[in-house]
Amino acid sequence: MRKGKWCTSGLACLIFALATVQAYPAQADVLINVDFNANINSIVSPTYAGAAAFGSAGDKWNAFSESIDPVANALTRTNLALVDSGNAATAARLSYTLTPSSPSVGAFDASNSSPFFGRAGQDLMRDYLFVHGTGSFTISGLAAGQNYELVLYSSANDTGLDTAFTVGSDTHHLVTDKTIGVFTSGTNFTLFNTVADPSGAVSFAMASDVEARINGFQLTAVPLPASASGGVLLLGMIAAAKRVRRVQPA
Repeated sequence: MRKGKWCTSGLACLIFALATVQAYPAQADVLINVDFNANINSIVSPTYAGAAAFGSAGDKWNAFSESIDPVANALTRTNLALVDSGNAATAARLSYTLTPSSPSVGAFDASNSSPFFGRAGQDLMRDYLFVHGTGSFTISGLAAGQNYELVLYSSANDTGLDTAFTVGSDTHHLVTDKTIGVFTSGTNFTLFNTVADPSGAVSFAMASDVEARINGFQLTAVPLPASASGGVLLLGMIAAAKRVRRVQPA
């Protein structure tokens, strides 16, 4: 049998390609969780573990704590290392800047006045970064051009506070409601679909006319569906089969 003879039949090529498509794996997920904690008089609020909008029981969350600074012109952190939900090191890094338009910036722990107090999710949603102004956040070290889902959390011990979160040209508003103590899309968390820029970064901003707040976030890579990856493989195999047929002697 001459090399490539098995693929001189179009039907045989198609059957082989489809069989291969079924076995072709989807791209694996990557999940990074961040919980912003408060450091009040050297007592740091607890760090969340487990699932929120994404994830599973026992998932690892990166913890970053801040104190309240009543006079700061800005609060900036750069290149904070991030682990994934399985506590494995990643190339991802977090940087953020909170720029107050009026005094006071940092983190606050609502503790037992949080609507999540005594409920699942309390260690994530009881404490938050805040700024009387704007905040900008960048997760770098990602795969350039990769699709990501970004979930942002905002909850507090009051009702009616509007924080606007923006990714690219897309803005979502979360308005606090102290009567809601369960994860509720559009109330205390919101989802963005975004793509890492050519440098491998995903950025977002927050702003409020009164006080912008963020409890934490989750970032996960969107896997290439098996059907899509299989389609790419199928096209490649068909093209290869055509090339093989062209080199066969008549």
